[in-house]
Amino acid sequence: MLAGEPAAAEVESELRREGGDARITAVSPAEVIDQLVRRVGFSSAAVGCSVERLLAGKVSVMAVAESVGRRAAAIRPRRHHRGTAAGSLADCVALAAAIAVGAAGWRRPTQPWPPSPAARTWM
Repeated sequence: MLAGEPAAAEVESELRREGGDARITAVSPAEVIDQLVRRVGFSSAAVGCSVERLLAGKVSVMAVAESVGRRAAAIRPRRHHRGTAAGSLADCVALAAAIAVGAAGWRRPTQPWPPSPAARTWM
């Protein structure tokens, strides 16, 4: 959505859906900013403006409880491998938060999780 990510169309559709309930964890903006500035080379100012526009009324930001952090820590070793499954810690926090809010607050992605390294080349 901000840099041509593989699920950009699906995310944009969800954000535009009437009555949508889009949520991210408080960890997600940090990861987005880090990835786009450090790895893609965008300016901090441009990324900051894009993130602010995205969050302005369209997305609820969820605080991360210790229990979610612990669940994310349990998920990561089972789901992460640098060469074949590059799910970030922020991805694990997002998954743990989705589990915590229950199935009603989480839609199964159409892409496998974590994405293949080839699908994450934008990062």
